[in-house]
Amino acid sequence: MALFLCLAAGAGAQSFRAAALKVDITPNSPQWLLGYGARQSNDVLDRIYHHILVLDDGTSRFVFVSSGMCLISPAEYDKVAAALERRTGIPRLNFWWSMSHTHSAPEVGPPGLPAAFLGDRYQHEVETEYTELAEQRLLEGVERALGQLTEARMAVGWGYALANINRRARDVE
Repeated sequence: MALFLCLAAGAGAQSFRAAALKVDITPNSPQWLLGYGARQSNDVLDRIYHHILVLDDGTSRFVFVSSGMCLISPAEYDKVAAALERRTGIPRLNFWWSMSHTHSAPEVGPPGLPAAFLGDRYQHEVETEYTELAEQRLLEGVERALGQLTEARMAVGWGYALANINRRARDVE
């Protein structure tokens, strides 16, 4: 992403535009949850979202999506990337899809490699209705973001965070 950001802010760029939005993908019915043992949801505590960022330097468009899901298989990524390319012309190389890796979100798509190691965990059918909902909302969200592109500026910063060090910090006591 850093390479794209440098190229997008390069001297040859006519303009730089961006759009960011979030799309609710919370299911309306119980779903198989991914991570840990096989289990179904029984309520909603927090909503689940696709967070979508679209960057456009006048020459190329880049889409970054961060979803509140545990993981997806390469086959699921390929399916959505191909649909995104058909619908928007954005090549799959310019589509990055990451997950928050929450173990309390629904499964999306086929299990992929984890099924080879955790076969007992994947004895149920994949919930295709929710998978299709998550896919469609991602595609529609990107299209909506493309329609909301606005002039933007980019900056770089540096900082220090103390998050995620509880098991790595070495305190002398």
